Amino acid sequence: MTTNAGDPQADRQLWLQPVGTFDEPIAEDWITSQHDGLVTHVWTTKHPNQWRAGDLVVYHAAGHRRVVAIVELVGEAEGGHGGRWQWRTPVRPLLLLNPSIGPLLADTGLKGTPDYQRLEPREFNRICDLVREALAELAPSGTPT
Repeated sequence: MTTNAGDPQADRQLWLQPVGTFDEPIAEDWITSQHDGLVTHVWTTKHPNQWRAGDLVVYHAAGHRRVVAIVELVGEAEGGHGGRWQWRTPVRPLLLLNPSIGPLLADTGLKGTPDYQRLEPREFNRICDLVREALAELAPSGTPT
Protein backbone atom coordinates (compact mmCIF):
# COMPACT_ATOMS: atom_id res chain seq x y z
CA MET A 1 0.00 0.00 0.00
CA THR A 2 1.55 3.29 -0.99
CA THR A 3 1.12 6.19 1.41
CA ASN A 4 2.91 9.42 2.23
CA ALA A 5 6.47 9.36 3.56
CA GLY A 6 6.56 9.41 7.35
CA ASP A 7 3.16 7.73 7.53
CA PRO A 8 3.28 4.79 9.98
CA GLN A 9 1.16 2.79 7.51
CA ALA A 10 3.61 3.33 4.64
CA ASP A 11 5.04 -0.18 5.00
CA ARG A 12 1.66 -1.87 5.54
CA GLN A 13 1.24 -5.01 3.46
CA LEU A 14 -2.04 -6.52 2.27
CA TRP A 15 -2.83 -10.23 2.40
CA LEU A 16 -5.52 -12.74 1.41
CA GLN A 17 -6.02 -15.64 3.83
CA PRO A 18 -8.41 -18.61 3.57
CA VAL A 19 -10.46 -19.46 6.65
CA GLY A 20 -12.07 -22.85 6.93
CA THR A 21 -11.71 -25.36 4.12
CA PHE A 22 -13.91 -26.69 1.34
CA ASP A 23 -14.43 -29.85 3.41
CA GLU A 24 -14.89 -27.97 6.70
CA PRO A 25 -16.32 -24.51 5.91
CA ILE A 26 -16.75 -21.91 8.61
CA ALA A 27 -20.23 -21.69 10.09
CA GLU A 28 -22.72 -19.06 8.93
CA ASP A 29 -22.58 -17.71 12.50
CA TRP A 30 -18.77 -17.80 12.68
CA ILE A 31 -18.61 -14.31 14.18
CA THR A 32 -20.76 -15.00 17.23
CA SER A 33 -19.75 -18.64 17.62
CA GLN A 34 -16.07 -17.64 17.71
CA HIS A 35 -15.29 -20.32 15.12
CA ASP A 36 -11.69 -21.31 15.90
CA GLY A 37 -11.10 -17.87 17.44
CA LEU A 38 -10.96 -16.22 14.00
CA VAL A 39 -12.21 -12.92 15.43
CA THR A 40 -9.13 -12.66 17.66
CA HIS A 41 -6.51 -14.67 15.71
CA VAL A 42 -5.71 -15.74 12.17
CA TRP A 43 -4.40 -19.29 11.79
CA THR A 44 -1.92 -20.37 9.10
CA THR A 45 -0.27 -23.64 8.08
CA LYS A 46 3.13 -22.15 7.41
CA HIS A 47 5.00 -19.51 9.40
CA PRO A 48 3.87 -16.09 8.17
CA ASN A 49 7.37 -14.62 8.42
CA GLN A 50 6.53 -11.71 6.10
CA TRP A 51 3.60 -10.54 8.22
CA ARG A 52 4.04 -7.48 10.44
CA ALA A 53 1.81 -5.76 12.97
CA GLY A 54 -0.30 -3.22 11.07
CA ASP A 55 -0.67 -5.36 7.94
CA LEU A 56 -4.23 -5.96 6.74
CA VAL A 57 -5.57 -9.45 6.04
CA VAL A 58 -8.68 -10.23 4.01
CA TYR A 59 -10.33 -13.49 5.09
CA HIS A 60 -12.03 -15.51 2.40
CA ALA A 61 -14.22 -18.37 3.54
CA ALA A 62 -12.88 -21.21 1.43
CA GLY A 63 -15.99 -23.39 1.67
CA HIS A 64 -18.29 -20.51 0.80
CA ARG A 65 -15.91 -18.84 -1.69
CA ARG A 66 -16.72 -15.44 -0.19
CA VAL A 67 -14.89 -12.56 1.48
CA VAL A 68 -15.91 -12.52 5.14
CA ALA A 69 -13.54 -10.18 6.98
CA ILE A 70 -10.80 -7.60 6.96
CA VAL A 71 -8.56 -7.68 10.02
CA GLU A 72 -5.43 -5.87 11.15
CA LEU A 73 -2.48 -7.85 12.50
CA VAL A 74 -1.65 -6.63 16.01
CA GLY A 75 1.18 -8.95 17.03
CA GLU A 76 3.65 -11.60 15.95
CA ALA A 77 2.88 -15.18 14.97
CA GLU A 78 3.07 -17.82 17.70
CA GLY A 79 3.13 -21.58 17.38
CA GLY A 80 4.98 -23.92 15.12
CA HIS A 81 4.18 -27.00 17.21
CA GLY A 82 2.78 -29.09 14.39
CA GLY A 83 -0.74 -29.66 13.18
CA ARG A 84 -2.51 -28.26 10.18
CA TRP A 85 -3.13 -24.72 11.46
CA GLN A 86 -0.07 -24.45 13.65
CA TRP A 87 0.63 -20.71 13.53
CA ARG A 88 -1.66 -18.07 15.02
CA THR A 89 -1.33 -14.30 14.86
CA PRO A 90 -3.45 -11.89 16.93
CA VAL A 91 -5.77 -9.61 14.96
CA ARG A 92 -8.10 -6.66 15.45
CA PRO A 93 -11.28 -7.04 13.38
CA LEU A 94 -12.06 -4.10 11.10
CA LEU A 95 -14.95 -5.70 9.17
CA LEU A 96 -16.77 -8.98 9.79
CA LEU A 97 -19.37 -10.38 7.39
CA ASN A 98 -21.69 -13.35 7.36
CA PRO A 99 -20.71 -15.64 4.47
CA SER A 100 -24.15 -15.22 2.90
CA ILE A 101 -23.55 -11.49 2.26
CA GLY A 102 -19.81 -11.34 1.63
CA PRO A 103 -18.72 -10.73 -1.96
CA LEU A 104 -17.83 -13.77 -4.02
CA LEU A 105 -14.08 -14.30 -4.26
CA ALA A 106 -14.48 -14.92 -8.01
CA ASP A 107 -15.85 -11.38 -8.40
CA THR A 108 -12.57 -10.00 -7.05
CA GLY A 109 -10.64 -11.63 -9.89
CA LEU A 110 -8.61 -13.61 -7.35
CA LYS A 111 -8.25 -17.33 -6.84
CA GLY A 112 -7.89 -18.61 -3.33
CA THR A 113 -4.85 -20.63 -2.32
CA PRO A 114 -4.40 -23.09 0.56
CA ASP A 115 -2.46 -20.48 2.54
CA TYR A 116 -1.94 -16.74 2.63
CA GLN A 117 -0.95 -14.70 -0.39
CA ARG A 118 0.05 -11.08 -0.88
CA LEU A 119 -2.45 -8.65 -2.38
CA GLU A 120 -1.68 -5.67 -4.56
CA PRO A 121 -3.31 -2.36 -3.53
CA ARG A 122 -5.58 -2.48 -6.60
CA GLU A 123 -6.77 -5.97 -5.59
CA PHE A 124 -7.45 -4.82 -2.03
CA ASN A 125 -9.31 -1.77 -3.33
CA ARG A 126 -11.44 -4.00 -5.59
CA ILE A 127 -12.36 -6.13 -2.55
CA CYS A 128 -13.31 -2.99 -0.61
CA ASP A 129 -15.47 -1.77 -3.51
CA LEU A 130 -17.29 -5.12 -3.63
CA VAL A 131 -17.84 -5.06 0.14
CA ARG A 132 -19.32 -1.55 -0.14
CA GLU A 133 -21.63 -2.74 -2.92
CA ALA A 134 -22.73 -5.77 -0.86
CA LEU A 135 -23.47 -3.58 2.16
CA ALA A 136 -25.30 -1.01 0.04
CA GLU A 137 -27.63 -3.76 -1.18
CA LEU A 138 -28.56 -4.46 2.45
CA ALA A 139 -29.33 -0.83 3.31
CA PRO A 140 -32.99 0.21 3.29
CA SER A 141 -33.99 2.28 0.29
CA GLY A 142 -33.02 5.94 0.71
CA THR A 143 -30.41 5.22 3.41
CA PRO A 144 -27.01 6.80 2.69
CA THR A 145 -24.15 4.28 2.61
